Amino acid sequence: MIKNNFIPMAIAVAMFVLSYGNLAFAKEYSSGTEIASLQKSRLIIEVRSKCTSEGAVFSIINSGEKWPQPALLKLFNVENKAVISERRLRLANRQQLSFTVSDKINKNKAVAIWLDPQWYVRPFKFDAERDCSGFN
Repeated sequence: MIKNNFIPMAIAVAMFVLSYGNLAFAKEYSSGTEIASLQKSRLIIEVRSKCTSEGAVFSIINSGEKWPQPALLKLFNVENKAVISERRLRLANRQQLSFTVSDKINKNKAVAIWLDPQWYVRPFKFDAERDCSGFN
């Protein structure tokens, strides 16, 4: 049986949630009690790639919620896994980003991308790779 003094507290809980990485801090303002809970904000993306006369085109669509923090988008040379370039980005729900890796940058070699979220640990594996060396 639940004691009566716990019922009003359970009903009147108003929480303000701040996400910091995988740990979310929730504060109950009625009693001043802080509650910490583990929440995983998953990275749910759709990545497409294709070859054009301009070079390799990559499109990233965020199919999940708005990202709580920026992620690093890294462009790699597939052959030696060297980072060619990287930039920080943060996408909202259903937001899409497309960019072209010109032949001048990839030097007719296969290129790949990997999103490294700051808030969600996942193993390293290219999200997409494309070799457009024989396209033209």
